Amino acid sequence: MYEMELFDVMGRQIKIYPAVEISSGQNSSMDISFLKSGVYFLKLKSDSKGEYLYGKFLKK
Repeated sequence: MYEMELFDVMGRQIKIYPAVEISSGQNSSMDISFLKSGVYFLKLKSDSKGEYLYGKFLKK
């Protein structure tokens, strides 16, 4: 399980998803229809290992 945080380009936290389950090699999706166009960053924290994963995406 992961906790996922979503940030805008200014570093402001937009949303927290408290329990996201992602397996190795598996795709996951989330509703981003509420976001304006722009660049966003993801931070995922593993509950079990304390590891962090980071990513970014562009909403058109």
